[in-house]
Amino acid sequence: MHWTKRLFGAVACVISLAGFLPAHALTLQPGNTATYNIDFTGQNPPPPYDLQVNVQFVASGIDAGDFATFVFFGGLNGSGGIVEMLPDFPVANLAIGGPVSVINFIESQPQFLDGVFSITITMDQGEFNIDSGNALGADNSGFALMQITGQLTTAVPEPGSLALMGGALVAVLALRRRAAS
Repeated sequence: MHWTKRLFGAVACVISLAGFLPAHALTLQPGNTATYNIDFTGQNPPPPYDLQVNVQFVASGIDAGDFATFVFFGGLNGSGGIVEMLPDFPVANLAIGGPVSVINFIESQPQFLDGVFSITITMDQGEFNIDSGNALGADNSGFALMQITGQLTTAVPEPGSLALMGGALVAVLALRRRAAS
């Protein structure tokens, strides 16, 4: 079974690196959270899958010291409870840093094999782009491959925006004080 997981993981890696899927870049900055929904409903072969589900992100701009937290949920939009990753293939980080990085997750738990789950990525430190994402569901009859796109769900204002808003607030207070006197 382990060689099958690795085979399907390698297939997904080759497909995404070959540019099979169009890029949909999403820039994550400190405090940002992006949600990726994976829903294999209507794919061929349909879920549930009996071998594995592979999720892969192609990222750029990752530097030493960048840190993001990936959380997996059993349902869409961060619902269905947090799912713990299995210890045998929890995360495979290939070529992290440099021009292109591949972040690969391979799982065979029931919460993933049903083909409907979500992933949130929260940028804790640094900044990088998620250029594309894909998911692969595999069973003995073949595999289904689909592109996934993320949605920025939480954004923290940049320091420059906060300074601008603070300056505007000071100006409004100064004008009100001046008009009152």
